[in-house]
Amino acid sequence: MRLIIIIAALAAAVAQSTATISTIGAPSVFGASEGAVASGGTVVSTGAVGIADSLPRFAVILFIYLIVLVMNFFIPSGSAKAFMLIPIIVPMAQIFGISAQLCIVAFAFGDGFSNVMYPTNPALLISLGLADVSYGKWFKRSVIFQLMNLALTSAILLLGLAVGY
Repeated sequence: MRLIIIIAALAAAVAQSTATISTIGAPSVFGASEGAVASGGTVVSTGAVGIADSLPRFAVILFIYLIVLVMNFFIPSGSAKAFMLIPIIVPMAQIFGISAQLCIVAFAFGDGFSNVMYPTNPALLISLGLADVSYGKWFKRSVIFQLMNLALTSAILLLGLAVGY
């Protein structure tokens, strides 16, 4: 629950700094999130200090990976997804002591291999149409490879976290 509050506070800071969302949206999130204080254009989360000590860092990096994987279903464009997610997930990772480099690697992994998995990606559907293969048939044949790829990329993220990348 506290992780969701931190994400909401960071999203409010991004919304406030870019001024692309109405001025009512950001203050309402600040009011709803306990322990988030606006100070000089940045968000200082008083609850994040306690959470950062209790929540394991491996859970945070895998959660970031999961966020990008889920968002890739709805937003297949990598640049649009980066524009929306990087300002939120990099500060969140830094609150928990994860480097920005590893956060970007998690973004790249989440954006990369799932492009050939989701039916919302137009390039995949065009390629399957040209090859005269149905999506269902292709999914059945590739799901094992995709699960192995998911496990491998998760292990690489955890290895990067362990060695301090």
